[in-house]
Amino acid sequence: MKDSCVIILKQCMQLQSNERCLVITDLGKESIGKAFFEAAKEITSDVEIAIIPVAEVNGEEPPQDVAEKMQHADVVMMPVTKSLSWTHARAE
Repeated sequence: MKDSCVIILKQCMQLQSNERCLVITDLGKESIGKAFFEAAKEITSDVEIAIIPVAEVNGEEPPQDVAEKMQHADVVMMPVTKSLSWTHARAE
C-alpha cells in the first residue's frame, strides 16, 4: 500500500521535499493513514500524523488543534471514516 501512497503523494498531490504534509486519520482508517505517513516521510522530513476520533457524521469539524495544523500544511491527506472535505477547517 505504501508504494501506491507514494505515487498519490508525488504525482497527484505533487508533494515536494521542502513542503509540510499532514496526515489526518482515525481508528477506522488508521492503516491507510499510517501508510500515507510512511510514504510522505520518503518525500519530506516535515510530516505529521494526527489520529482523531471517528466522527459521527460527514462534515463534522476536526478537533481545534488539528484544524490549526491544517492551516500550516502544504498537503493534507485525510483518510478518515467520515469525510472532512466539507468542513470549515478544510476550506480555510
